[in-house]
Amino acid sequence: MAQGDLLYGSAVNTVSSLAAGTANKLLQSNGTVPVWTAATYPNSVNQGELLYGSAANAISALGTGTAGQLLRTAGAGANPAWTTATYPNATTINRLLYSNAANTISDLPTANNGVLVTGGTGIPGIVTAGGNSMVLRIPNAGGAPAFGAIDLSQANAVTGALATANGGTGAVSSGAATAQGSIPFFSNTSVLTSLPPGTNNYVLRTRGAGNDPDWADLSSIGTVNTANNLSGGAQGSIPYQTGPGATGMLGAGTAGKLLRTAGVGANPTWTTATYPNSTVANQLLYSNAANSVSGLTSAPNSVLKTNTSGVPSFATDLPAGFTIGGSTIYHAGGTPIPFAEGGTNADLSGLSAGSLIYMGAG
Repeated sequence: MAQGDLLYGSAVNTVSSLAAGTANKLLQSNGTVPVWTAATYPNSVNQGELLYGSAANAISALGTGTAGQLLRTAGAGANPAWTTATYPNATTINRLLYSNAANTISDLPTANNGVLVTGGTGIPGIVTAGGNSMVLRIPNAGGAPAFGAIDLSQANAVTGALATANGGTGAVSSGAATAQGSIPFFSNTSVLTSLPPGTNNYVLRTRGAGNDPDWADLSSIGTVNTANNLSGGAQGSIPYQTGPGATGMLGAGTAGKLLRTAGVGANPTWTTATYPNSTVANQLLYSNAANSVSGLTSAPNSVLKTNTSGVPSFATDLPAGFTIGGSTIYHAGGTPIPFAEGGTNADLSGLSAGSLIYMGAG
């Protein structure tokens, strides 16, 4: 045997020697007899070091990394190494990992109903949702995105034309400047522009299909539907056509009169009669004087009657001596109806049961 050889049972009752192996090899069984490993191992390792194959059949120790580093492979043909970046030992549910500094991984606090955005320096953060119907937008002055209402005054906030179905005009602006008193109009299909304010007392005039509207002085318009310009007259006057292409004024009538047509080929006039300005429910209109119409107030459970002068009124009794076909049907005050009118000429209210009516003398 030589120095370093090991004795082992190579068969029953047979002891053989295993020659000393190469430095740093380990003894292992091949399932039948002991053999030296093909790989070599370090003679010593420190606490926390990891063993890895640094080459074919060469085991080396990877030194302990800095706290928070992770073991990372560099791929085939390269040795593993600790990451330069450090990672948190523990995380909280729903939090996101990000680099809060060079090679330092941390977790980002979360929030309900939030959106991940970055500020002006690129630092990420969670922006919580705003009010109902708000949108995530970049403020007009710049800065981190935030929830808010759409600023329609900013060109970058909107694009295109708001459809009529959504309450818009369905047109895009021509970009023409607008001022107080301007009137918007379509200068072309789906193109909205504005007409600047006109001269005082000018009127808006259409130039027909395919032309823009403009302001015009009434004196420059000429006739309106072949009628003369409306001039003259006084407060309360009413314009009317006195003939083709000619306009006249009907002076204000007396209070209470109504406008009345005299038919084709004649001018309108005010009625001679005057009428009440207001009426009460159930009133009847009648002439209480010549050309003076008034209201007759109604009464419950009454009949309309006239007095000896023909003035109508409502009453609960018919007038005395009221006849139909020349015969009296009612006597005021309960007076007896005479024989000539088919009565008894007597008051029978005092008769008792069983009484007889007979003709007396006279």
